[in-house]
Formats: sequence, C-alpha cells, structure tokens
Amino acid sequence: NVFTVPKNKDYIDDMVRQLKPNSRVAVIGAGFIGVELADQLRKIPMEVYLVEVLPHILGTAFDEEIAREAEEMLTAEGISLKMGQGVKELTGDSDGAVTGVTLSSGESLGVDAVVLAMGYAPETQLAADAGLPVNEHGFIVVDEYMRTADPDVLAVGDCAEKRDFITRRLSGVMLASTACAEARVAAMN
Repeated sequence: NVFTVPKNKDYIDDMVRQLKPNSRVAVIGAGFIGVELADQLRKIPMEVYLVEVLPHILGTAFDEEIAREAEEMLTAEGISLKMGQGVKELTGDSDGAVTGVTLSSGESLGVDAVVLAMGYAPETQLAADAGLPVNEHGFIVVDEYMRTADPDVLAVGDCAEKRDFITRRLSGVMLASTACAEARVAAMN
C-alpha cells in the first residue's frame, strides 16, 4: 500500500481502487499533484495527512500568502497538514503492508496507505548524450521558442527548462497545461 503517481492512467485507476477501502492515507509531497490527490482522497472520505518538507504547501509555485490561503481551505476540508517536516521512515507489519509514517520531527502517523507525490526528475539523458546543454536542475536548456542549443532540435514538456512567467526565474513545474503551451510555441516555431 505504498504508491507513486506516474503518468499512467491504468496505474492511477488501479491505485485509486486500492486506496478506497483504506481509512487513513498519508500523501507525501504538497505540490500540485499531492494537494489535488489529498483533496480527492478526503472526499472518498478518508482521513488524509499531507506531508511537505517545505514550510508551506505549493511552496515552489506560490508565495506564502497564496500558500496559506490554500492551506486554510484544505484544513477546512479536514486534511491534516504536516508542513516543514520530512519523512524519516515508513513502518510496516510482518506482511510488508505499511502501517505508519515517522516524520523528521519524531511524530508518528498511523496510516493504511502512503502515496509518494514528491515529483520527478526530468529524463534528459538522451539530450545530454547528444551534447545538448542541461541546466543545474536537470532540464534541457531552451530559449523562449523552445529551441535547444541545436537550432534544429526543440524540447517541450517535463524535460524542458521552464521559467516563471513573471519573475523569469527557473521553475521546476511539470504540468500538462505547461507542456501543451510549450508544444504550441514549438509548433509555431
């Protein structure tokens, strides 16, 4: 009863089916996917813990003010937030089923299932092997037209470098909506 959140509809459907009979679930990671998953699991209904190592949920996407508003909404829905804490270990029974999550603070959460929603590292080895620059976060370096260092090669989606729309700082957001916008930009260029 420990799951990840891959981009695989069949896996996700099966995971939800397996999660439904549980009464207490910990979602580890409070980015977009973790927050949405925690909200949906709470509606099943079940007791949901949302654990995040950063001080606030959605901490890589929003400032503290917006994050606090989102936290208030989730708390009002009955989701228990555990912010600013990492996971020290998962504990289980003799059959190998998860029974708890121990946080870095020492607090122990009794759970029936865990979903690991901490995100993914981009898969960019092919680009690196081809001599295309990859940034310090592992994303393929692209310009505003989605071109790589080789003008005949464009990169979009989870592997391509992203910049915040307002600040232009590098961003690790990996969302389908972003990938679709990048694909349109690449296609036009």
